[in-house]
Amino acid sequence: MSKGRILIVEDEMIVARDLQLALVRMGYSTPAIAISGKLALKSVAKVRPDLVLMDIVLKGGMDGIETAQQLTAEFDVPIVYVTAHSDRGTFARARLTRPCGYILKPFDEKRLAETVEAALAHERRERSRAGSPSPEQAATVLVVQASLELQSVITVLLCGRGYEVVLSNRATDAVPMLRETRFDLIIADLVLPDARGTVFVRGLRREMGIATPVIVLADMVTPEDLAFVKAEAVSCLLSSSGDFEFRLLTEVDRALGRSAAPEPEETRERDWATVL
Repeated sequence: MSKGRILIVEDEMIVARDLQLALVRMGYSTPAIAISGKLALKSVAKVRPDLVLMDIVLKGGMDGIETAQQLTAEFDVPIVYVTAHSDRGTFARARLTRPCGYILKPFDEKRLAETVEAALAHERRERSRAGSPSPEQAATVLVVQASLELQSVITVLLCGRGYEVVLSNRATDAVPMLRETRFDLIIADLVLPDARGTVFVRGLRREMGIATPVIVLADMVTPEDLAFVKAEAVSCLLSSSGDFEFRLLTEVDRALGRSAAPEPEETRERDWATVL
């Protein structure tokens, strides 16, 4: 029995076939491959897929982002982008369509499997919640991260948990979002293109008066960064290496009150030290 129907929208046939073979090995059916936005619209109407893998750059009158906008409006089908492009303008446009995730070319089969599974699980939860007479409001997480790859990983993980994710590449883009929207959690990188994460978080706390829980991601930190974590009441300073995905979900659940019990403070301090 198929785990789900997935439409592939990709104009590079070698890439499309590789995706198709990988998905079939995972137990999914791929009823069609569309090589243009126009064909994608016709295919979705015909096969009613559970998920669409959408290349951002397509030949013809519509690119993948325009196609995704129409598919979402007409069919309410979840989209996962497949792209080799990570420039800020393209990603900003793609983000507006609220995709379930991103897969970077050349794709990794393990990441493909994780992304597809999380996207489908998120869609099932959303439809179940929509049919419930008293749906629980999903927590909304702002992710301030310049790396497209890490944005993709974090989005997939959090959407798979049922959280709503809003993305920002820069601190200066995140500030107006925070003025307009109340977020339940902020995940920020320690190093951003236009500001150090410590400066960004300190501004939230001291200038904007925002007390929202914050998780800071880092590759390497200094003792001064650890002092900042305590001074600004940061929930966690988390290394983006090693078993990052498991630890991120653990800390997100804890910050949003989903964990069974809080971890002792001395244990949290030992965790911070491991990123040095």
